[in-house]
Amino acid sequence: MKRFRILGILCLFVPAALSGCKGYVIGHSADLTKLVEGEGIIDPMRGTIKYDARFPGLTFTCSGLMETVHNTHAFGGLGNKLGGKFNCTDGRKGSAEMTIFEVGEAKGTGKDECGNVFQFYATIDEATFEELKQEYLQKIKASGREFIDKCEVQGEAPAHTDPLI
Repeated sequence: MKRFRILGILCLFVPAALSGCKGYVIGHSADLTKLVEGEGIIDPMRGTIKYDARFPGLTFTCSGLMETVHNTHAFGGLGNKLGGKFNCTDGRKGSAEMTIFEVGEAKGTGKDECGNVFQFYATIDEATFEELKQEYLQKIKASGREFIDKCEVQGEAPAHTDPLI
């Protein structure tokens, strides 16, 4: 954990030398049926994060830019809230928001226009990313359910509209 805090402090105070810091995103659908993972570039001077996210087993990816929407002016951005929009390669759009709760760590949610909701954890520590990835994969497997993409099923009529019922 000490190494992680040092990385976070370097990301805050040496952005010019690093041209931004690399971060990782790991999360799951709200119903624990699908993993989301990705990477981003954190620009602490601008208070932005540019990220790309992928969903293993699905054919699209999403990317977006998050900007500071509430600045607490605390060391390391603690308590800052970021928000932004994202676009996906299959045409869907959505929004995401997150809160920084420790130097180099944040939690958030993302929702696409169809109602798919994902909860995620953002970190600058690759080991934390890998640990959480394994934890989330186990939880998803234990759920025993399949992910239902709400964007794919929106074109189908709800069961109760069948006139023969």
